[in-house]
Amino acid sequence: MADALRLTENERDERLPSGAPVFRSRLNAALGRLLDQGSIERPQWGYYKITQNGKQRLGGMGTQAPSQPVAKEQAPDLAPEERMDLAYKELETALAQELLRRVRDVEPSFFERVVIQLLEKMGYGSGLEGAARVVGRSGDGGIDGVIHLDPLGLNRVYVQAKRYAPDQRVTAAQIREFSGALNSQRGVTQGVFITTSRFTDDARGTAANLPQRIVLIDGDELARLMIRYDVGVRVAGTFHVKKIDEDFFLEE
Repeated sequence: MADALRLTENERDERLPSGAPVFRSRLNAALGRLLDQGSIERPQWGYYKITQNGKQRLGGMGTQAPSQPVAKEQAPDLAPEERMDLAYKELETALAQELLRRVRDVEPSFFERVVIQLLEKMGYGSGLEGAARVVGRSGDGGIDGVIHLDPLGLNRVYVQAKRYAPDQRVTAAQIREFSGALNSQRGVTQGVFITTSRFTDDARGTAANLPQRIVLIDGDELARLMIRYDVGVRVAGTFHVKKIDEDFFLEE
């Protein structure tokens, strides 16, 4: 059927946020509707056959494949899984926007603690007590936090956190300043620069060409990570979606 519809490789491989294939989800939804209408029947598992009612409904439509690929916009219905995933994405997008607005409104010191807590939740610091801490203060040299990756603190990651408004971008000069702050710390070759806004293209290019490894996290990614690692959010509800266990109905 994918060949008959002239689907591209990207269309065949497209996945829903849940990981389910889009094409198979739509196919299963269509088969379910045809079964409910009595247009097809399933004589045995994995086989489908058009019924007399289905032939009558087909009428003069013909059975040839469309001469042009079917555009996504022409799809009359979305599979239930797609509708659920779209609703989930809408909820998550709205949550990310609200979360980012809230972290922009907090005090800078609170934001620095949020950043350190997030990095700890992501596994940095290896669960060592006191391995991650806020150090931001006047004269900190552009360093807001430090994470020790081993018990002796031989391997460290320094953090810079900028709580900026959406229209205020982090510049290449600020990336170079952070790089200089890393240079002033013996043995430090890794840094994380996090902002609630965005980085200019020059800032990203500068970070990519520095001798240290500096990871840049903008506002959108920050919100996604906070949601993923449950920082500043909580579960509001849980839904269990079930489907038929085809193996259960296989005859021995």
